Amino acid sequence: MVAEEIVLQILSQTAEIVEETADRIFCGMIPQAVNIYPIIVVDLVAETPTRGQGGECYETVQLQISILHSTYGQMTILANKVRTALYGIEGVYGSTELISCIIESTGLESNYNDGVTFVKSLDYKLIINK
Repeated sequence: MVAEEIVLQILSQTAEIVEETADRIFCGMIPQAVNIYPIIVVDLVAETPTRGQGGECYETVQLQISILHSTYGQMTILANKVRTALYGIEGVYGSTELISCIIESTGLESNYNDGVTFVKSLDYKLIINK
């Protein structure tokens, strides 16, 4: 299981998040037919392989999680729920061991030109052992 799938699985199994987003949590791109907020998008930014002293092969994975909402306040609340869901997670998911999940920055907040879409980006670093 790759890092994006692990994060997607965790967010999709967090009741507080699913209550708001239903099935609108995606890896990569938002399907064109989806136009109801809120939406969460998990994007792969970078993967860097690293070999440990014992020969283990680790990967450092950088992900950006974007929260899109119709109001600024609700976007902020949902972003905090995402942060809480991912705080300190570790364990084995499929054949992949998630060693750590660290938030690196709370990223940018922006408002799309449509005047209705507010976006917050959360940047994460995960260390995994495949």
